Amino acid sequence: MEIPIFETERLILKGLSLEDAPLYQENFADEVIQHLSSRVPWPYPKDGAYTFIKDFILPNQGKGRWAWGIFSKQNLRI
Repeated sequence: MEIPIFETERLILKGLSLEDAPLYQENFADEVIQHLSSRVPWPYPKDGAYTFIKDFILPNQGKGRWAWGIFSKQNLRI
């Protein structure tokens, strides 16, 4: 089953892909990361978003769990 995409005037909520990793890496502030779960490495590695999407999100997508990313339409790289 393909993950549904939801849209508003300014935002898109869609399943994550490896192509989204640079946007997440760039916009996921260290101030947020350090207060997440102990499972999130701190300091956050330069390939942290890519590795998380590749090793955790994609293998589990649609297998009892779904993960969406929220994107501004003006910043989305498709």
